[in-house]
Parts: sequence; C-alpha cells; structure tokens
Amino acid sequence: MALELLRDVNPETKVLTYKDIASSKPFRFTIGPEKQEFTIHSALVAAQSPAFDRLVNSEFKEAQDFHVELDNVEEDTFVRFVQFAYTGQYCEPDLDVVAGASNATPCGEAGLAIEEAAIATTDPSEELPQAEPAPEQETLVEERSRPILTKKKKKGKKNTSDVPVFQILNEKFAGRVSELSEEKRNVPEGVLFKENPTTNPFVTHARVFVFADYWGISKLKDISLRKLAKALEGAAVKKSATRDRIVALMQYCCDEALPEELLSLITLFAAANLPALWISGRFRELFGENKKLSVSVVGAMITGAGL
Repeated sequence: MALELLRDVNPETKVLTYKDIASSKPFRFTIGPEKQEFTIHSALVAAQSPAFDRLVNSEFKEAQDFHVELDNVEEDTFVRFVQFAYTGQYCEPDLDVVAGASNATPCGEAGLAIEEAAIATTDPSEELPQAEPAPEQETLVEERSRPILTKKKKKGKKNTSDVPVFQILNEKFAGRVSELSEEKRNVPEGVLFKENPTTNPFVTHARVFVFADYWGISKLKDISLRKLAKALEGAAVKKSATRDRIVALMQYCCDEALPEELLSLITLFAAANLPALWISGRFRELFGENKKLSVSVVGAMITGAGL
C-alpha cells in the first residue's frame, strides 16, 4: 500500500511503500559528544526533506558510507526526530512527569505507524483551553461614586495580568497559540517513552524546531512550534520550578541564533509574563547582559501592546 508522507519532500520521494522503507539500507547517525549511534531506514531519511535526500543520495562521502556524524545535535532532540520520521509525531515532555522523575509515559503504537500518523487528525477532546477573559477594570468614576460608608477592601498585590499592557500581551500570545493550534496530530498509544527527569520541555521543543529548520523539515517545524506554544500557554510561571525552566529557555535564546519565527514566539511570551519572570535573578542577569534578548522582549512589548 502506498504511503503519502505529508512532508516537504522531493516530488519523486513523496510516495513510499512499506517495502521501500523496510528494504532500504540502514543509515547510521553518530550523535552528540558522546558519539551515540542511531540507525534509520535510508529511504525514510531521504523522504524527510531535500537536504536529507541529498545526504543519502549523492556522491558525498556520507552517502557512500551511509553514515554521518552530527556532533552539535543533542541525543534527546535526535530521538524525537527519529520518532517523527517513523510516526509523523513525537512525544512531548510532560512537566509533571519530568518533575516527578522516572515514570514512562505511553507514546505511540508498537511497530511502525507511518500511514496512520501521516494523516492530520483533529480530536475535539484535545482542543487547547481558551484563554479566559481578564476581569474588567473598575473605572475611576465607579470608584469615586461609592458611598463614603462602604467598607474598604483589603489592599492586596495587584494581579499583573490585569494591568492593561500585560492583559493585551497575554491576549496577543493566546491568539498566536490559537493560530498555531489549527492542525493536530496524535501519536498512537502503545509504546512507552521513558523521559529523562532533567528534560526541559520548553528547551526540547525549541531544539527540535531548530533541528527541523536546519534540515528543512517543514512539518516537524510546525509541530514543534505548536507544542512549544501550547506548553508555554499552560505554564504556571509563578511556580519557581517552572519559571527556572522558562529562564533556561531564555538562556537558550541567548546562546543560539534562533530562527525569527521561534524567537518571536518566545519573546512575546516573555513580554506578556515579564513581572513573573523578573522575580528570577538569573532572568534579570540575562536581560541586562544580553542585548539581543532585552531588545527582543522590549520590542515584543511595544509591538504587541501597540505602544
């Protein structure tokens, strides 16, 4: 049975059969500083993008040896690419699972599930939660029109999400998440994926996006950006453990030259949640030391809030 892989590939490699994949020679990848070796069917590697097609089918030494070394790619990132290549999706680290350590999470059917996962599906039960509208601000007139004998409310810390500029930025970020969440793909249940307790979900999705952008895998770029947006939208920034992981994402922004599409999503989120992130001393250091980060976040605030 022919399989139409819904990816950005060369016209001649758009249709593969299970026979094409299973009969193709394994292509070896040596990944990261630890030189961990992985193998993928070469026909499936070539189908991912024109760049991978040239890697497998060319006169270059790598194509002749059916082997390439990628020292600057993290093992965790490559494992998720392998999962995507065979299923059309990849497991996303769960914050609770990561924080709670080593439980394995179900993530895909045993065996290949290329055909089923290659078809985009929408599951209504998995729709992203819509951002709740922020409470309306009391006007100065309403405040002054209260009777003098009215008992005053106790003063408390003002919710920064109710401050107009941050309210606007949060709404803008929620709108961006909504735009990205139009297409959904599900990993069939079955295979257990044991998550590393130290895995940072936010950095994981960002790294997968950078990998996909470098190799020209459009579908994987879309999936990883959606997953990052969804993870950020549901993040409890006021929790120190979550905030630390988000600050690590900001560090990643400073350390790497990120594609604009990825950087703009991250900095819009940072702008919308600046008061909560500002609690972190490390974030304040990054903001002060790294011009790229500070300019991007302030720019997102000005543009996003229409200032």
